[in-house]
This record gives sequence, structure tokens and C-alpha cells, in this order.
Amino acid sequence: MYRNKTVMLIDDSGIDNYVNEKTIIKSGFARNVIVCDNAPIALKYLRSAGSQEKPIPDIIFLDLNMPVFDGRQFLAEYRSLSVRVREISRIVVLSSSMNPMDMQLAVKDPNVKVFLSKPLIGRNLDVLERELFTEYATRPLSEAV
Repeated sequence: MYRNKTVMLIDDSGIDNYVNEKTIIKSGFARNVIVCDNAPIALKYLRSAGSQEKPIPDIIFLDLNMPVFDGRQFLAEYRSLSVRVREISRIVVLSSSMNPMDMQLAVKDPNVKVFLSKPLIGRNLDVLERELFTEYATRPLSEAV
């Protein structure tokens, strides 16, 4: 049984998107995965989301370090999206960055719920599910394990 209807991956790495999509589907974490290889495509989708053909994602997995338009810029633009999108979607930063400043920047943003290191693994998805739907928020996932 799928625990979420729809998730969105925002990452410029095709390999990461492929691996993460397979992990999400195989683990039963979500039924539908929307893959966006850059932040502007994701924002365009989210601005028009809300129909059966374009569902609002329950969870958005966001890479911070992307060329041209990075995850930080996405977060700034995300604030201008509809209240409905912001109430439904939960943002999880998914990054290979080991820079503590990236983690601090991400978790200080009120729209970011959790910071995860790549790659996604089934165990992290199980813990993430509990994290996102409890009172815990805006902290590294490692603190929840």
C-alpha cells in the first residue's frame, strides 16, 4: 500500500532521479513520482497543480546544489506559491552536500521539514514518514533515528 499519493523529485542528476524514483516506488512510499530536472520546471508545475492530471505533491524532495537555479532559489520562489500548495506539500532537502552551512540554511527555512543525505534508502523513507506526520519538524533526519 502506498503511503503517499504523489511525490516530486527536483534534481539535476538523472542518475539520482532514477535511483530515488525506483526506491520510492519499490518501498511503497508513493504511488506517483513527478521528476523535474530543474527548479524552474518544478515551480511551473506547482503553479498549475491541483487537478487530477496535475496533483499537488505530498512531499517534494529538493536538491540544493543545481546549476543556474539552485535549491535555495527554489525555496525563495516557493514562498510565492498558493497557500493550498504550501499546505499540502512538505519539502525535504535531499542533498549530497556535507557542508554544515547548507544544512543550517535548509533547516532554517520554515518550508523545509527535514534534511536528508543522498541517496534515499528504504529505512530513511520509513523514518521520514513518521517524521513528517508527527510534531517533529525542521531538523536533520539523523536526530530522529
